[in-house]
Amino acid sequence: MIQMRHTLISAAARLLGVVVLAALLLTGGMTTPARAFLTCLACGGCCGTQTTLQTGCGVACGNTSSLQTCSGECGSGQQCKDGTTIMYITDEFLIHREWLMKIVWETHMLPAMMLMTEQLTTAAMYQVMSIGMILDAKHQLETQTVFQDLHAQAHKDYHVSEGVCQFGTGTKSLAAANRNAEFTQIALGERMMQRLLLSGDLLTSEPAADRDSRLEQFMNVYCDPRDNVDGLTNLCGTGGPDKERLNKDIDFTTTIDRPHSLAIDFTPEGDGDHTDRGASPDEEDVFAMAANLYGNETPWKIPEFFLAEPDGTPKTNGAYSYMDIRAIQAQRSVAHASFAAIAAMKAQGGEEVKPYLEALLKEIGIPEEEVTAMLGDKPSYFATMDVLTKKIYQDPVFYADLYDKPANVLRKNVAMRAINNIQKRDIYRSMLRSEAIMSVWLEGEITARQDAVSNEISRLQQEGILVPLPE
Repeated sequence: MIQMRHTLISAAARLLGVVVLAALLLTGGMTTPARAFLTCLACGGCCGTQTTLQTGCGVACGNTSSLQTCSGECGSGQQCKDGTTIMYITDEFLIHREWLMKIVWETHMLPAMMLMTEQLTTAAMYQVMSIGMILDAKHQLETQTVFQDLHAQAHKDYHVSEGVCQFGTGTKSLAAANRNAEFTQIALGERMMQRLLLSGDLLTSEPAADRDSRLEQFMNVYCDPRDNVDGLTNLCGTGGPDKERLNKDIDFTTTIDRPHSLAIDFTPEGDGDHTDRGASPDEEDVFAMAANLYGNETPWKIPEFFLAEPDGTPKTNGAYSYMDIRAIQAQRSVAHASFAAIAAMKAQGGEEVKPYLEALLKEIGIPEEEVTAMLGDKPSYFATMDVLTKKIYQDPVFYADLYDKPANVLRKNVAMRAINNIQKRDIYRSMLRSEAIMSVWLEGEITARQDAVSNEISRLQQEGILVPLPE
């Protein structure tokens, strides 16, 4: 490699000298001694190592620039005639090109550049591979980040809080309590209707018997000797044995309004709390109050001969009178339907929810004995709805729990809206009952005035006075 470098430098210097010499000779811009010196310098390859103008190199070789450039041996006094300077320069350029292309380029530079290109390509491929690995790692990490974010979000959204569980546990027995309330309402209405119509399992056959049985019940259960200015001692003696049931046959607040749950269950499973009187204390109290409120006096039994002939032909007066009695009972049924609905809403439900409702009521500060009195052994539909629609919002913890995950707050919102819909349905049913009572009352008012008008028209007709019909 060092030898090639020296050869390359020597050739380049030689070529540079030839080029400069040719340029000076062609331009004629040199003196004769200087031209002879450079000409002799150009003949250094055939005239030895002489670097000065001497006769040994030949006069022609030292002074003739238009003809001579030696290509062979140049003896003393010999004139070189086998080529011109231009031809020599051309040959040298051709030799130099051949050397540059074959030796320098093809032998040394081209293989070296090919090796360099291969090495750079290989290194570049390794670098691209490294870049690709970096990109793959970047995308992998980004994907893992997305999965981790989704996993964290899912864990956050599906981690149910205690506040959400309160709604779920609070409604655990709501459906069962509602079903029992509907059945109780039907049973209470049916029982009051049978009493007024003297039908079904006969409760009484005449008003006197009904009053006698109710009087006996009053003396044995509800009588308070302190009433009537302590004037019931001879009638009741010491009064009812259970002091908490005194006057519950007439005290709406104590019997119906204050308790949140009543031991009322007319299903076969409800017979376990019945006393020897055939009903639970709450059932007996409700029946007694219903008898005092609606139809204090039951109708008399109408003899069959008053209603129809033995062959089945109706008697007008008797049949019409019985139809009037049924109309009155229909109006009463509208009134006692509301009473039955209110009492039925407080009929006992399921016992599964009781521990949760008790814990919630105790947490907001209600005494334990009051909690037991409110809920009973089996919280009713009314008691459950009272907790879900009012009591639960009186707990400060409820508002503290709103500082929760957004998903749980939305779940609470959905639960509250669902309970609100249930409450609106209850209000709607109550409004229907109120409208029915209002319509019956209006019908009664219209009937009285209609009867007065009809009587006046009949009187005028009997007196012979013509009554013009309104246009």
